[in-house]
Amino acid sequence: FTERLPKADCKLQWALRQSEAKDIPSSRGNRPIAEQDARPKWLSKNGYLLYGKMRSFPHMQLRNLCTALGERGLPLTHPAVHTLIRQTLFHLGPLQVDLSSNYVKYEWKVDVACTNIIQTLFTIIEEIADDLKESPHEYKASALLGELCSFLSYIDASFKSISRTIASSARRWAQD
Repeated sequence: FTERLPKADCKLQWALRQSEAKDIPSSRGNRPIAEQDARPKWLSKNGYLLYGKMRSFPHMQLRNLCTALGERGLPLTHPAVHTLIRQTLFHLGPLQVDLSSNYVKYEWKVDVACTNIIQTLFTIIEEIADDLKESPHEYKASALLGELCSFLSYIDASFKSISRTIASSARRWAQD
């Protein structure tokens, strides 16, 4: 399943689709560079490149997420960015199932096993959450970070501390 973008952002729909690695054309990673004239006004040039390459190659999606968040290259308040990041994390894709051990592995999420990627994501998300503490107008970005932390806490429970920081900030905004 690939979520549909709103009509205003339908020109970016190609960036959300993810099929099996063997079905992805080798030119897909070049598409954002070749089609810069299709960049929506709400995305910077760098943001468009980051958006377009996020799901280009299935085994690099978490690394691409680290890059996009670390560079602060995507507007985290925009609904199309929310959709992209959710598709990146929540997409199941092909599974490897070992019936003898009841073990299921997501084939495309090979980076999950790489502790450096998870630690890097933790550090980056923690920094962004800290930056957003005093920015109630960025509540949509905080909500997205909360979703990221919720998902990633099944891999590393330390993400729950960031969720608590985000929730504390939201409570403070509501009281003010």
